[in-house]
This record gives sequence, C-alpha cells and structure tokens, in this order.
Amino acid sequence: MAETSDTSAIDEKKETNKKNKKNESTNIGSFIFKVFILFLIILAYFGCSGLILYICKLAQSNILPTNERCFPYVDQKITKIDEIQTNIFPTTSEESKTPLSMKMQFPYAGNTKEGKYNEGNQLIDILRKYKNRGDSNFIANYLISIIEQIISFNYTSFTYVFNMLNGFPEWFVVVFGPIIVGIITGILFACDWVYSVWLWFVNMSWFFKTNENETGTGKPQWEDVTLISPFNYGCAIGLIILFSILFFLIGIGGLLPVLSFVLVAYCLLSCLSYKSIFNNEKSNAFTILLSVLKYYKKIVMLVFCIFVLSLVFSMFGTYSGIITVMIIGVIYSGMLIHSDIFKSKHQENLTPLVSYDQATKNCIENEPKQDTWFGNGGSFIKQLKKFSKKYSPK
Repeated sequence: MAETSDTSAIDEKKETNKKNKKNESTNIGSFIFKVFILFLIILAYFGCSGLILYICKLAQSNILPTNERCFPYVDQKITKIDEIQTNIFPTTSEESKTPLSMKMQFPYAGNTKEGKYNEGNQLIDILRKYKNRGDSNFIANYLISIIEQIISFNYTSFTYVFNMLNGFPEWFVVVFGPIIVGIITGILFACDWVYSVWLWFVNMSWFFKTNENETGTGKPQWEDVTLISPFNYGCAIGLIILFSILFFLIGIGGLLPVLSFVLVAYCLLSCLSYKSIFNNEKSNAFTILLSVLKYYKKIVMLVFCIFVLSLVFSMFGTYSGIITVMIIGVIYSGMLIHSDIFKSKHQENLTPLVSYDQATKNCIENEPKQDTWFGNGGSFIKQLKKFSKKYSPK
C-alpha cells in the first residue's frame, strides 16, 4: 500500500510540474504577444503626435482656407500670406546655451519656383467649379453653401486651436497631443452638428434665387425670385416647408450628424496633404512623423518601458518586475551595457529660434455674403419692400 501511495504522489508531482511548465510557456508567449501589440500602439500613438506637430506648424503658417469669401471658395486669387519659418525640434546649444531649432515653412501659391504650392483644396475646388457653371442649380448651391460654411468653420477652428497648441513646449505636444486633439475633435463634431442645424435654415435664401442663364455656358446669372412672380415665389415657400419637414425626418438625426463627422474628418486629414520645406528640402507630414520617432526616441522608449514594466509586474510578479527594472536601469545609464536605444538622434542644421507668432493673412472679400431669407436685409424682407414700392399708391 505504501509503494502505491508513493507512486501516485510522484505521478501527481510530475503532472503538476508539467502543468507549471506549460503555464510558464503560455505566459511567456502571451507576454511576448502583448509586448508586440503594445509596441505597435506606442508607435501609432507617437506617429499621431508627429502628424499633430505637423498641423501645429501648418496652423502657425496660416494658409488653411478659413474664409468662404476668399480663394479657393471663389475664383479671385487675392489672398496674401506672409511666408514665415517655424521652429521644430528645438534644443539648446551645449557650448553657448543658446536656444536653437530646425526650421520648417509652408510655401503658398506663387511664392516658390516650383509654381503653385498649397493653393487649392480638392473638395472646395470641386464645389467652386460647380457654382461657376452656367447651369448651376439653386438647390445644389443651397447644399454647397452649408458644406462650405462648415468647412470654413472647421479650418478656422483648427487654425486657432493648433496654433495655440503650437505655443506649448514641443515635448508636451508630442506626449499629450493625440489625447488633446481627440477631445477637441469630439467637441468640434458637436459644434458642427449644431452649426449645420443653423445653416440648414439660414441658407434657405437660395430658394429665392433663380439662374437666368439659359445657354448653359459661361457663369450663372442669379436673380431674386420676387412677389411679381407668384408661381416661383410660391415654389420657394413650398421648398422652405419641404426642407423644414425633411430636417425633422432625415436631417437632425441622420444626414447632418453624418455630414458633420465626414467634414471634420476631411478637414483634419486634408491638413496632412499640405507640402512643406524641412531643412531646406521638400517634405510632407510623413517626413515629420518619422523625424518625431528619431528625435524623440528617448521619450518614446521610456513610455514603452513603463508599460512593459507594468505588464511584467502584473503577469510575473514583484520579483520579476524588480529584475526588469534593474536591467532597464543598467541599459539606460549605459554603465555596463552600451546601447543607443534610449538616445535620440542629434538634430541637424540648427539655427537660432524664430518667432512663434502666426503669419499674417490678408484677403479682400470680393463677394457679398449670401443674404438670409429672414432678418434684417434678408431676401424675404427685400421682396416685400420691392413689392410695396411697385404697387403702393403714388
């Protein structure tokens, strides 16, 4: 009996050892997988930081299309923007202790030998071309007016917010930029939604317009629909009623939220399409993304190590965590193990800091703002005045 008991105890011990080894190998495999996923997340996060830093410099250059009464919303190209240099990747000279930085700039239009640079906008260009067609329709222009004003509002908001963010220390933008921009984008989406509701009704003045160009060539010839034309005026009133009903059926709960989301996303992503000059060479948003990973490698690796340590403590316990801390400390100090893993690349072509002030933009507004169909100076009021003048006793 004793031999049988000893044998079963030995078998149980072997089974336990096998299970422990299997659990250890499973934990190690799971740990490696989680570290890999964590590395990708950290890489993506700081990649977004690089893109946000790019938009900050773009906002300081002040070339985003913020005014719907200026180019590219209208044909006349009379926008003048001061071309400035912006600081990026600042540091301090070890010898003179002078603040230095690399430089970026965003050329605009004819300011460069390459020709047109950062002048147009694909979506706005399409809308502008349709507005200038001889067969342009007033209902399409009504929808275009809503879209253009939301786009203008978004670009104005981004210019203001990112330029303000550009005034913070650059390391702060790199570390916290994606979180801040995520919150701001959510707020802007809500503002767009509310603003689109207002524009839905305000731009109904287009229902009191008619295109008198019957040839379909050249530019449209817009004329007001007056009370002198009762049928057309009645149709305009009918469209107001129809679109008011559509607002409650598909507008407020479906079309407008989707439109707001799409336009916020478009405006944000389109900022990354602007071309720049970095270190006297042509560059783009991807160039700065990679540069952030190079020049802020120390911060990137420190954040990565903090999360890895947290993972080690949670999966393998305190003892393994302390050993990992010691290993990372030795690598970071470079006392026993020499490695460049925590060393950021040294900046090149450094020059003294320039101003962080936003570039000055001058735009002569060459088209009057579209009248609203109600309120002071609105189309509805103007038509009543015209009607009363025409038929009042003399």
